[in-house]
Amino acid sequence: MNRLLLNKLCRFQRVYLKDKSIVKIILKSRRIGATWIQACEDVRDCFNGMDVWFFSINKSAVDEYMRYVREWAGFFEKVTKKRFIDRLRSKRALTVTLINGHRITGLSSNPLGARSKGGKVVWDEAAHHKSDQEMYTAISAVSTHRLYPVRILSSQGSKDSLFYELCQRAENKETDWSLHKIDIYDAAKDGIFDKLYKRKLSNEERSNLIKAIKIDVGEAIFEQEFCCNPVDSSVAWLSIDLIKSAINCDYGYENY
Repeated sequence: MNRLLLNKLCRFQRVYLKDKSIVKIILKSRRIGATWIQACEDVRDCFNGMDVWFFSINKSAVDEYMRYVREWAGFFEKVTKKRFIDRLRSKRALTVTLINGHRITGLSSNPLGARSKGGKVVWDEAAHHKSDQEMYTAISAVSTHRLYPVRILSSQGSKDSLFYELCQRAENKETDWSLHKIDIYDAAKDGIFDKLYKRKLSNEERSNLIKAIKIDVGEAIFEQEFCCNPVDSSVAWLSIDLIKSAINCDYGYENY
């Protein structure tokens, strides 16, 4: 791995990039750069000959991911001195075409739209979809012949979600899938706050930042969205829908 790239990443991001499993699941805290590092892997894979299909909950989430794709393509161009993006064929906001003709395309998580796709599939925010089973059915056939990778990313949802079930299967070694579980404490230990603040933080500073997040969002949301602990919808004192609305007040969950 290139030294400039290594210096840009936290430890858990480097571990994720080095993992070549055909199916990888990221059970993550929010806002730790998981989608950002996924975009890095996708640009690398696309440059090496794969089309990539990225599915997320809405247009704003896809827009953010495509911004990361362009950022990583620019980074690799500087590092390798090679052209990555075919700028003449990358006019559409939600498709980036690389110089080899392969594309990275972002779409909403519509199960019908996920069918009949050939290439690598990335399913973002998998725990927070109304039609999670239908979506999984649509994308799971992509890796049937083990030709293309599948990536599934999400913060934790309820124990009723399909994502929780998939994580359990991976954790219990029922499959050969790879599970990367990174809560806010792991991310802080691996240097995510140092990267964000562009300096070495003390342990006390990192601890205070985590405490501030917990106070801001409340304990229930903090446990689910930052500590990767599933919420049992039958006993939760806050409803799942209320938690979702609180953590996504800037955009909804509707497909576009």
